[in-house]
Amino acid sequence: MMGFLHAHQASEDAGLYPLVRERAAGDPQGLDVLDRMPRDHDAVAFEVAKVEAAAAALSESGSDDAARATAAALDSLGVVLLPHLREEENEAMPIVSRLIRAREWDALEKVHNLDRSR
Repeated sequence: MMGFLHAHQASEDAGLYPLVRERAAGDPQGLDVLDRMPRDHDAVAFEVAKVEAAAAALSESGSDDAARATAAALDSLGVVLLPHLREEENEAMPIVSRLIRAREWDALEKVHNLDRSR
């Protein structure tokens, strides 16, 4: 799951949002939303790293303390991730839908998510 989050956000940061930003150049409010997405991704990545470290410690030791630390790391991830997903769904995706076509989305998806040879 943590790998999926990383790959998903990397594909948005490298492919989707740069294209949408280019097309939203005359929309200051839209650009503000798009500017928040990578900042949110950085915060999510920080929390993902904490989950990964806690899960590795839990896998190694199996202790109750490690289990509690993993649960706490997951809770912290949720605090950052869930509002980001809501904002992305409610604010960013309507901008994306307005500015790119389905075939462009499919091409980005192929390059950034489906082509594993990169």
